[in-house]
Amino acid sequence: MKKMATLFQSWKKQLYKSYVKKNKTPNWNDKGPIAKARPYWEEFVQYKTSEEGAERARRNQENSRQKQYHHNMGSGGYATSVPKWQKMEADLIAKGVVPKSAPWPEHTKRWFLGHGGGLDPVTGKLVHGTKLERATERLIQILKARDSGLFWPNREKDELTYSIGTAEHCG
Repeated sequence: MKKMATLFQSWKKQLYKSYVKKNKTPNWNDKGPIAKARPYWEEFVQYKTSEEGAERARRNQENSRQKQYHHNMGSGGYATSVPKWQKMEADLIAKGVVPKSAPWPEHTKRWFLGHGGGLDPVTGKLVHGTKLERATERLIQILKARDSGLFWPNREKDELTYSIGTAEHCG
């Protein structure tokens, strides 16, 4: 169901971009999913061009611009990335190198790797771009505080939420 919802949402975005924004109408003689949209086309265009639709698009764009960290795992997400990361760590350990991320909580490690961080294949040191620099520094700082007993993570305020500066997503 989730996959269907994602595909439907993408299809609506494509219809909006290809037709509504350009003030065009699809060729209803084409076979396939576009022909099935004909009974709903006027309502779709009306909503997308209404004040409500424009306000929703503006609000979504504003929310999107506020996002600091973007993952770079591709369409496979964590499902395809986690086995690669586990292999990378296992290869380092087999060489006798302890990855710097080894003592990290699993979800923190996955967030770091999923948002562009990595491990040097020779030394096991953290590799990251400038966008992750501040979050990585804060993460290392809070992990030291945790190890020395100055910080006690809990569900609402753990190492990751501290380092990226956002609250745990509720709900």
